[in-house]
Amino acid sequence: MADYRLILSLLVQDYSYREIEAMAHCSHRAIAKARTVADTRGLSTKPEVEALSADALDQLFTDGRKSGDTDFVPIDVDAVIKARIGRKKPPLKVLWARYLNIPAPTPSTRHYRYERFCQIIAEHVRTHDLTEYLEV
Repeated sequence: MADYRLILSLLVQDYSYREIEAMAHCSHRAIAKARTVADTRGLSTKPEVEALSADALDQLFTDGRKSGDTDFVPIDVDAVIKARIGRKKPPLKVLWARYLNIPAPTPSTRHYRYERFCQIIAEHVRTHDLTEYLEV
């Protein structure tokens, strides 16, 4: 993602689009978007740009595709790992199906897809030095 604070500060200092592209390593489109925001918000000095908070910048330049982990039903990774230890080792597909049965706390919350579920479990195994091979 483009550094819009840097782009805005360069715009108010009257740098050309080509100079900003070279300095900020961004596209012409990102600069044009920043120019539109600067014009509509009346940003004309560097201190005004620096006074913008990170949240304000996110709101000004959001494109609607940003979603965090809070939009998903959390996975009980420890329970999944515990289920994989011992004599009976249910496949991850079965454990994912159990995860899908957990009700979502809010209507906008959704479950992880199988591929992402496996990635999260594999990352946990890797970071905690669990050496058992997990069948996918």
